[in-house]
Amino acid sequence: MEAETAGKALMDIALMDRSFKSFDDLKAFLHESGKELELLVYPTLRFGAVFWIPDEDSWLGGEGVHPWVIISNYLPRDAVVTACLRTSSNLRQNIKKELYQPAGVLAGLDREGVILTRIRRPFDVENFRDYRYEGLLPEKWLEELKQHLKPGG
Repeated sequence: MEAETAGKALMDIALMDRSFKSFDDLKAFLHESGKELELLVYPTLRFGAVFWIPDEDSWLGGEGVHPWVIISNYLPRDAVVTACLRTSSNLRQNIKKELYQPAGVLAGLDREGVILTRIRRPFDVENFRDYRYEGLLPEKWLEELKQHLKPGG
């Protein structure tokens, strides 16, 4: 529903100014006008949303990217959201303590992995304009994640 609202708002903007020759022109306009975050980023910052975040931004070191799962909803008064790392490394070590997921939970999560709920990091919401959005976890996994995050879960 939020994506539909954002899509409609984008179409309204595009119709108001027909000088956009490409989607990149529209994105540049949204960025310059400050609407990019409001229309494209903030609606995706929900519990269970998965983003590919560069290791340098997540303090993992290295030059790769890893999927991170948001565990707090974005609120306008907040400058950050909290997320947990999802990794396919060291599965045997982490599988009993963390939330295991098979490959394919989302299209881009093509390897089995675990959500390391004990590794939580705050991320500046404005940086999400530069991160690749993978999608929102299916309802089954949202419930599993909620249960796993509960004390003693």
